[in-house]
Amino acid sequence: QWQRSYPEWRGATWCAPTAVSIILWYYDRLYHPNIFSFRAPSTLNSDITNIQTELWRLMGTFRDNKWQWSTYMNRNMDGWKYLNGKYSYTSDYHSWWNLVDNIQDEINAKRPVMISIERYINNERQWHVIVGHGYKWNNIYVNFGWGNRTANIIISTNGNDFTSNLWNGKITRVDKSIIH
Repeated sequence: QWQRSYPEWRGATWCAPTAVSIILWYYDRLYHPNIFSFRAPSTLNSDITNIQTELWRLMGTFRDNKWQWSTYMNRNMDGWKYLNGKYSYTSDYHSWWNLVDNIQDEINAKRPVMISIERYINNERQWHVIVGHGYKWNNIYVNFGWGNRTANIIISTNGNDFTSNLWNGKITRVDKSIIH
C-alpha cells in the first residue's frame, strides 16, 4: 500500500487499489497464472509499484481536500480493467443489510471480497478498504493491506458493526468479483 523504498513511506496507491491487487494476486496464484508477467508473489518493488500505479490510474485515486488519498467507491470495480481482455470478469456490490452473509457466501465460493469499512475518530469519518478471505462464525479473516502483520486480522462482527485489534467500525459495502 505504500512505497517501501522511501523512508517517509509515501503512498503509491492506497487501500482500494491495494485491495484489488491482493485479489488479482490470489487469482494469479490459484486459477489464472498469467495475469501478471511474473510469478506471484513478486518481491521486486518495481513489479509491485508498476501494478499498483496502473490500478491507481484505472481507479481514479486522488488526493482529497485534506491531502489524503481517496478512491470513490463507485470506482472500486474499475480495477478489474487491469485484466485488459485477458480474462472476462463479473462484478457486483452490496451496500445494505446482510453484508456478513454476502461475505461468507463469496468466501464459500472461494472468492475473496473487497470490504469497505468506516469509523469515526474525533467526529471525523475515516474509510478503508480491506480484503476478506476467510471466516469462522461471525469472525471474518481480513487483509488490511499494510504488510504481513496485517494480512490475517480477525474482525468480529455483530451485524454490520465490527471490532478488531486495528479498527472498530462498520462494514458499509462489499464488492464481489469473479474472474473467468
